[in-house]
Amino acid sequence: MGRFALTGCLMAMLSQCADLGVSEKRAPVVRLAKPVSGLHDGNVYPQAYRLAYQQIILGRKKEKHAPSESIHHYLTAADIAYESGSDSLLPLYNHAVGQLADMLVQHPGARKASGITIVSNTDGTFASIHDIIPADCLKARGWRTMVKQDGVGAPVVIRREKNAITGVDQILATPIGLSYPATAVLEFNPGKRPQLRFYDPTKHADIRFWGKRRPLANHLTMPLAVSLEQGSPVWKDTLLKWFGVFVPMHFVRNMQLYMTAPFDADKIPLILVHGLKADPTIWHDVMNELNRDATIRGKYQILAFYYPTGLPLRIPSAALKRELNKLYGHYTKAGRGHVGRQMVIVGHSLGGVLTSVNVRRIEKGLMRKVFRTPVDHTQLNAGAMEEYQYLINGPDPHFVKRVIFIATPHQGSRRADVYPVRLLTSLVKIPQNLLFLKVPETAAALTDFGRSLFGTEKKENSLSLLRSQSATLKIVTDSPIYHHIKYHSIMGDRGKGNTPNSSDGVVDYQSSHLDGASSELIVPSGHNAYEHPKAIEEITRILHLHLKND
Repeated sequence: MGRFALTGCLMAMLSQCADLGVSEKRAPVVRLAKPVSGLHDGNVYPQAYRLAYQQIILGRKKEKHAPSESIHHYLTAADIAYESGSDSLLPLYNHAVGQLADMLVQHPGARKASGITIVSNTDGTFASIHDIIPADCLKARGWRTMVKQDGVGAPVVIRREKNAITGVDQILATPIGLSYPATAVLEFNPGKRPQLRFYDPTKHADIRFWGKRRPLANHLTMPLAVSLEQGSPVWKDTLLKWFGVFVPMHFVRNMQLYMTAPFDADKIPLILVHGLKADPTIWHDVMNELNRDATIRGKYQILAFYYPTGLPLRIPSAALKRELNKLYGHYTKAGRGHVGRQMVIVGHSLGGVLTSVNVRRIEKGLMRKVFRTPVDHTQLNAGAMEEYQYLINGPDPHFVKRVIFIATPHQGSRRADVYPVRLLTSLVKIPQNLLFLKVPETAAALTDFGRSLFGTEKKENSLSLLRSQSATLKIVTDSPIYHHIKYHSIMGDRGKGNTPNSSDGVVDYQSSHLDGASSELIVPSGHNAYEHPKAIEEITRILHLHLKND
């Protein structure tokens, strides 16, 4: 993705986006032309391998014009490989099963004629699946590592369109729907119809196959790649990301929590909140490498909060609070409120500030310090008043138990004081009816503290918030974090090792440091500390600690 040519500090502050992409391989079966080196087990069946491979080639050739015949060829290939009982033919078996599953979704009529029984151990019914994509037919760029496991079965990406999903999954799905992993296994039993079974690889590490327990194959990166690639046009287009800063009201309708896997009320909610000029795709390496850990992927439900980053702080902060309360409501409705009450939030940069607003006890009488006259008698924006009242007087976050702040400017950033940023601040387009104050009509109603908080500026947005002298940030940081919430800090020092005089290039250590943190880690990175391997290791450590209630 292209990036704007700005000064160094602005580039670091504003250019956080993931250069991701998923595409289909042109010739996915070429690698199967001969047995994979290292799979020979002393029982190699050259003729069986050749016959199974030929059936796969025939199946691929007939996919478009003769789907029923194509399904028959893939079924035959899988049968030959299965009957061989040889690990050398397992790659052919897996590929044939993946292609077979894909064809059965694309051609419901041929599915009925195939004689195959379908059993789903994953969420939802087979009929509601929009698409199945064999993972070995895809390639993805922009990922530091591929989280996968060799073994039995065909790792696939299951896709469900939003209108085919019900309940919580529909509420928290991306605008495109849900994409998540499964592993397809075709079972052949004498006297019975072949049975195609789908396993959830986040819950099953092995299965019984060929008479003994064997590892279940999985590919956990590819479904995540598809989910982030197809999540929302805003997440893929660099220009639209900038529009999220400068014309944020165009994207307010997309502001909510999103899942990358079906809702599981037995898993602890882990919320990721991105920073300025960013979106959920920045967390791709974090999500991916957390999935590498079997305990974490089995115990945590990962969700990401998207918000247009040019909005005044109150709007996304209030939206985040509402989304967190709604999410907890889903857990209580499922009878798993005790799981929802273990919520963890990870916030990067501006996302850390939003998180901070939501986990602090803001003084209830704040408005009396801001206005000389009763709030009801001032010319305030009704929507803004409602958001502030909700932030201050809304439900306490009793269900949030732990927070991880990453490169968060609790005291603002001196980089935001420079002229180029002040210029950009003036370019953010927010309708006048959404600003908190009607200037100068309400100026007389402000106390001295209120004037220091809002001044007479007409601009109230995320860039103005980040200034080192921001009175709004001072209100937040002067408010205590709820005593039941444990919090941690991760920040970068660009590898200079000069803490406490360090900086990540955007935020100084003194601004990101918090007294009372349960832990603090300095990593040798810039402002994008969230993606550094040591930061991900630290997040992993903290999540394991959380499971022990430490």
